[in-house]
Amino acid sequence: EARIAGRLRYRSAQPAEIRPGAQIQGGVVQETVARPPRVLPGRGRFPWVRWTLEALWLLVLGFVLQAVLPQAGARIAEEVWRAGRNLLVGFVLLVTVPVAAALLLLTVVGIPLGFLALGLYAATLYLGQVFTGRRIGEELLKRALRTSTVSPYAATAVGVLMLVVLFALPWVGWVVRLGAVLVGFGAIWLVAYRATSHG
Repeated sequence: EARIAGRLRYRSAQPAEIRPGAQIQGGVVQETVARPPRVLPGRGRFPWVRWTLEALWLLVLGFVLQAVLPQAGARIAEEVWRAGRNLLVGFVLLVTVPVAAALLLLTVVGIPLGFLALGLYAATLYLGQVFTGRRIGEELLKRALRTSTVSPYAATAVGVLMLVVLFALPWVGWVVRLGAVLVGFGAIWLVAYRATSHG
């Protein structure tokens, strides 16, 4: 039984619930609620912070790998250039390794092997983009400097930074990342397979 001498103005997406006994002399006005701005995929309030941190993390990984395993890193980067085969191998491993690891985890004896397989799978899957970036950086620097040899650290820096810029693009960034990951992922496991098969 409330009584309002003036106009009732409110802002809500839902209509106001007014009891039959209430009296509003000036009428009721519902104001529309402005929708929040649409955020594109992969873009937050400060998207550059995320991409800067990821670029730094990938660079650290690339530099550490070069310092610890220089010869293996060079072989993997060379293998990256065979992109078609690496994409196929990377995709097959992407699908089959989790399934095989899950089957191992179902058995008591295979639990350690299952966890080991999942750990190597996750680590090499993420590192794949580092080697893809390094290979791209090598080609760019060789053509820009017109030389046959370049520093692996400089190549990693150039390639990784270029990839991160492409990753940040809306709509197509995830496609670039998927391709970079699978190509490098396949190259890592092909080189590892050759190393183990040759003793």
